[in-house]
Amino acid sequence: MNQIVILKHKNTDTALLELSEGNYSVLKIKNYNQDHMPYLREMSLKEINLWWANRAIPGTRKELSKILKKYGCDNSLQYMTKNLGLSLSDCYWICPVGINLTWEDVNLYKNTKQIKFKDNSGNIFSNNPNSSLNGTMDKEAVFEDGKWVLKKYGETSYGEQCINECFANLINKKQGFEQYLTYKLQFDKNRCISCTCDFFTHENVEFVTAYDFTSFEKQKSSKSNYEQYINLCANAGLNAEEVRKFMDYQTLLDFVISNADRHYQNFGILRDPDTLKLLSVAPIFDCGNSMFYKNPFKMSAYEMLSTEITSMAKYEEKMLEYVKYKNIFDIEKLPTKEEVEKFYIENKIGENIADNISENFQRKVEMLYHFQKGEKITRYTVKNWDNGK
Repeated sequence: MNQIVILKHKNTDTALLELSEGNYSVLKIKNYNQDHMPYLREMSLKEINLWWANRAIPGTRKELSKILKKYGCDNSLQYMTKNLGLSLSDCYWICPVGINLTWEDVNLYKNTKQIKFKDNSGNIFSNNPNSSLNGTMDKEAVFEDGKWVLKKYGETSYGEQCINECFANLINKKQGFEQYLTYKLQFDKNRCISCTCDFFTHENVEFVTAYDFTSFEKQKSSKSNYEQYINLCANAGLNAEEVRKFMDYQTLLDFVISNADRHYQNFGILRDPDTLKLLSVAPIFDCGNSMFYKNPFKMSAYEMLSTEITSMAKYEEKMLEYVKYKNIFDIEKLPTKEEVEKFYIENKIGENIADNISENFQRKVEMLYHFQKGEKITRYTVKNWDNGK
């Protein structure tokens, strides 16, 4: 039997959804309150399904099959439905018709221990926040020392992604940039096994991804996605220059650490869920897919710029074209090759790999130096001044 649920934003009814008994996708939608919808407007059936799917654990998660088996679910949408779609990133959740629940009953920030609910048909629901932790890295929300923290496990043999998060922290600290999420590493005897960070959201501040936010209105093709995003933020009440400086800084950080994964779910804005007022851009987070973590070999500048990225553009050279404040990043405050190598060795990365990483990093610093001097940095302008790998 299909399931009827109310999509809620705290205690505000936003839409009535009919979920498929087979795969728990949305079969029908009736919009109630478009101002409180995830896309900040009335949403189509296709759009609500996309939002619902993006909220769940992706099929690429290594531990997904074990998780589903543990909780007796066939897919991640069923797992999320059984946990009311609750998240520690925002205040959206689903209330099954036939069960009398309020936000106060399910709010994860106040109800930190597992609670079970039952509807009139005998279906059992709970409040496990892990059912809505998306992203490919294995992760879990843990309540410790009186607060929720996110624990992420690296995909590679030495936990390079987790270490890269802390390397990005080191750069931000040296730059004097404060809008970033701090990560801490955990080790076993031989390697880094995970990293943890605090959530930057709570019941009075929620995260709206850039993907959800850019669905606020139809985009104008005459402008780049970068410019459109800044304009949308400004139209919604944020300071345009502050947003631009943040985006320029984030773009240059991603460039110098070779972050290949700044997709639209990996940045966004913070919002007051009660007033719906935008508060600020969200801090920089998720920098782990960087520093050549999949291929820690020495690369030429041409090879680096020829590597596709997941961002507002397909290649890094195009992202550089969007940057207005080129000198918002201080090259003099970047770690030296020796400091980079030492950082990775101290975090249990082998000397050969650490040497490769540090040398590649210096190539990116050199490219950034020429970019800030006004030179055009592309795969072809750097090809002639490469002296091999």
